[in-house]
Amino acid sequence: AWGGAFSALPLPSQAAVLGLCVTRGAGSGLLDWVLADCGIGRADLAAAVEAGLVQLIPGSAGRARPDVTHPLIASAVLTAAGEGPTRAMHGRAARGARALNLAPAAVIDHLFSGSDPGDPAAVHALEAEAQRALDNGQAATAARALQAAAELSISGEHRGRLAARAAQSLLTVTPYVGEVEVLLDMLARADLTHQESIWADWLRAEYMAEQDMRASLTFLVMAADRAREVDSEALPHILWSATYTAWAVGDGETALELAGSFVDWEATADRGTSGGLPPWAGRTMLGLTRFQLGDVAGAEQELAVAREMAATWEMPTDVDIRLLVNVVVLDQALGLHRSSSDPRLLTAVRRLEGDNAETMSFLRNIQAARALRVGETALARSLVEEGLDLSRALQSSPNIILRLCTAVRIDAMTGGSDAMALHSDELRMLSRRLGHASAAAYASRAEGLLALAEGRLDDAVGSLEPLTADLLLGIGPTDPVPSGRVDLIEALVRTGDLVRATEIAGQVQQVLAPS
Repeated sequence: AWGGAFSALPLPSQAAVLGLCVTRGAGSGLLDWVLADCGIGRADLAAAVEAGLVQLIPGSAGRARPDVTHPLIASAVLTAAGEGPTRAMHGRAARGARALNLAPAAVIDHLFSGSDPGDPAAVHALEAEAQRALDNGQAATAARALQAAAELSISGEHRGRLAARAAQSLLTVTPYVGEVEVLLDMLARADLTHQESIWADWLRAEYMAEQDMRASLTFLVMAADRAREVDSEALPHILWSATYTAWAVGDGETALELAGSFVDWEATADRGTSGGLPPWAGRTMLGLTRFQLGDVAGAEQELAVAREMAATWEMPTDVDIRLLVNVVVLDQALGLHRSSSDPRLLTAVRRLEGDNAETMSFLRNIQAARALRVGETALARSLVEEGLDLSRALQSSPNIILRLCTAVRIDAMTGGSDAMALHSDELRMLSRRLGHASAAAYASRAEGLLALAEGRLDDAVGSLEPLTADLLLGIGPTDPVPSGRVDLIEALVRTGDLVRATEIAGQVQQVLAPS
């Protein structure tokens, strides 16, 4: 019905409505540019308003903003207009976005939608937008542009090179890659160089984390071995991701080997901040891995040096976004007591706004954890919910798990038993499906803490007892395994089981004494 109503409009009105649907969400400036390029104006929308397809929404300075009266009308219009006119209108919008100097993301979407496969000018323009995005520190947007250019290219060699560059842009900012099936398919069919194949291997390994984290670790180790053979710049990033994955699946020995390799790489000459990594990254990962394995004295030796290096680092005004994100992540892992309004963190959030939802979700979780540290539970919950929404929209299971680990901690601290039940069930389900062994510890500790606070002492002991098993300790004393064991001591004392409480207290004291 909506398509029929659109087709019944005068031709100038059809063009105006199509322009509105194509530029929807990009701002009125682009719509006006596109309409002017068509030789028409907003007045040509009047017939569509009368037909009930378009509404005028009051705006600032008395200027109404046109929009469709229902979101699905846009789809109906694009279908009724046909592929050719729609593609041509996207082409106008791409020219307009460039003329108005809009963000690369706006140009990229219209360029891709407005171009035919094999159009060399469109491929070249998308590569130029990718470079503009990289110059602005927008690596995820650059990856989208390069993938779009690869999809339009009819040269197999060029397509493979573009796809590898897209993978590189995507992976060097965040290891959480989302939906990359199209990119993986192009890489699988491309004739890649040894260096390019490293990025393809790494991307496949990260994608595997959405199904099986232990399998992902296997592929990450293989990718690291190949990267080491060809001295790829991807090597330290792969080692970083592989070490985290080894922690997640509870494989401490593999984590120690990987972290040692990271330090060996870091020790070679002239590494500096190579590849967006600060010079204390490898030392931090090795120290945290030693803590995981219970070698707290060895961990403290490494981490004390790393904390000093991190604390004295001065952020350049033109800091590379990859380096900044990695510094913020390491700040959090090192337990540096920076607030949720820390300039490093806020600068990273501002730089990534509208570019990389995966990394933004990760940064929101760091903000939430820091807010929680100083008792700002309402702010922490708001930030976690925003991060969860982002992660669920991206269907990123590893990211969802990280958000849920913080969410259950908030639930326990605020007495949110209803929310706890939902978050804990989802966390356990995802951790079982992906093989994320350490995530279940967050649920156990949170459930035990809530039961302890509510006086359900037997339930508290039942939830916390599994944390005394042979588990990795986590990256610090406040992680769920050490802190959950301390909660268990309290629960046992309150139930009168002083023998067991004393036994666990002795174990905790022995492990954490060097910290």
